[in-house]
Amino acid sequence: MATLMIDGRAHSGEKPLKTVGDLVAAADDWLARSGRIVTELRLDGVDEPAFREPQIVGQSASAYSEVRIESGTRADLALRCLHEAGDALKSLAEAAASVADLYRLGEIAEANRELAAITDGIGTALAITGAASLGLGVDLGTMATSEGTLGDLTAATSQELQGLISAQLESDWEGTADMLIGGLSPVLRRWSVACSVLAPPSPC
Repeated sequence: MATLMIDGRAHSGEKPLKTVGDLVAAADDWLARSGRIVTELRLDGVDEPAFREPQIVGQSASAYSEVRIESGTRADLALRCLHEAGDALKSLAEAAASVADLYRLGEIAEANRELAAITDGIGTALAITGAASLGLGVDLGTMATSEGTLGDLTAATSQELQGLISAQLESDWEGTADMLIGGLSPVLRRWSVACSVLAPPSPC
């Protein structure tokens, strides 16, 4: 059974907990007494940013020897999530430009694999920004920024991805490269900036 650590201290639950989600929920309940929530999860030393997503919470707790949880306020959670999402989206924007070069060089198989990884990364970023909304208790997706709302930006990202899929199906590799550089990469950069704008100020 996994050892549960909360804020650096071993913690034993009142009953056996089967999944990672059970552990996180139990930690939330325990931390609520002091007005705090789970803000970070590490499974056997590996950080899990989207730790409230189904692919994480559904995992068996017995698959890990240590589940380490850190707590904070809801604002702490939102700040961390938005910064993580912003950094990830900036990296994904840079990766999209690099993948465009692969398509133009004719490295199609590798480019397709890299594009699939970018798509997965976008899904993770979306989950992380969703966790930020959970932390603040408001829908960040509707809040205006200089780059538009997160809702608008995620919709634009989805539209760019649909265009890329169509270009791939038609084996239009030059067109795929153009859309990566002129479409997907810029919108991911804007989404990254919006995350930074929405990040709540750190407490003094």
